[in-house]
Amino acid sequence: MYELLKKLRNHIEEFEEVISLITPFMSGESLELTDTGTASIEAYCKSLEQTDVFLLLEAIFFSANNFHENLIKELENRYTSIVQEWTNAIYDITHNDEIYDYDENIEIEDFCDRIDYFLNSSIAKINKFCTQYLEKPRSYHFNGFEYQVIYKAHIDYKKDKARRAELKLNGTDTFDENDELEMYVADLTTDEYIDNIISEETSLDTDDYDEGEWDIIEDNEKIIKQDNFQVCFVTEQIIKNNNPRVNEDIVEKIWIYLVENNLIANDTKFGIFNHVINHRELPKGADTILWNKNYVDGMWLIKFFRLSVDVFNACFTLRKGGKLHKQKNKIKKGDYSDFSRELLKHDENFLKPV
Repeated sequence: MYELLKKLRNHIEEFEEVISLITPFMSGESLELTDTGTASIEAYCKSLEQTDVFLLLEAIFFSANNFHENLIKELENRYTSIVQEWTNAIYDITHNDEIYDYDENIEIEDFCDRIDYFLNSSIAKINKFCTQYLEKPRSYHFNGFEYQVIYKAHIDYKKDKARRAELKLNGTDTFDENDELEMYVADLTTDEYIDNIISEETSLDTDDYDEGEWDIIEDNEKIIKQDNFQVCFVTEQIIKNNNPRVNEDIVEKIWIYLVENNLIANDTKFGIFNHVINHRELPKGADTILWNKNYVDGMWLIKFFRLSVDVFNACFTLRKGGKLHKQKNKIKKGDYSDFSRELLKHDENFLKPV
């Protein structure tokens, strides 16, 4: 048990170390990696590739008489630091024109891609462990990319908020060349220009984010504007998304599969099904959707779209009658179906066998 915990903590320390080694380059403190630095980063990357956090947590879970969620909460704190450090590094290099473009350095670009992969993979596996082995995960599970987008937006929001406060306090002392130009083009006096900025609600510039990132920001605006940022696996503290948006292309492909394979009534409209998935309720006035197949496939639908059993029972009617029960109809280990394999096509990390 102690050796497993030690291995898990060593893994996190290696994660933190590889980021610390590459961060000076990302922040402009160094413009190229030395042979020694490259060898060190490569060694950490290989070690990270060889560790499966899910398997480690699973082994600890089965080795412990009482598995304490404090271990997961410790990981929350460590991964909060990891997400912050790595997002700050990426933020630095994308917001400073004087920093050497790392896209021209294949070696650096490769390391950056690998760290992104490690972050996404590790967070996904901790989420998977919490879903599979802890009685009730108490927060919506963001993936690594979503955490990075949320934290990047959190940085921009705090910077914009701080600048408004500085303008209010120091006036023209905080002006830059862009301010001078904008004030001139808008034909405003200094006081009018400052008053306009201060009176506006703190917001983010859509040009700084791509479409996929902006969807995440719109869904999590309240979280971004909170004072603190926290990675959450089980703690219902900072991160909570009551209505996560699901890509409609994926929803449509799964709807087509359900209709064509008679899992739901073949006259089920896509608009109704999509509304259920993205709003966790039936559209006003709509009838419940007939679920033709077995209970297990219903539980797979819940797992994939992160619905609750209560939402499913409110929106679907089982042909066999009755309702789904969280414990009675729980998916058993190795209990895969054609539908679950179809779902895996759309998310290769979705309950992937280990």
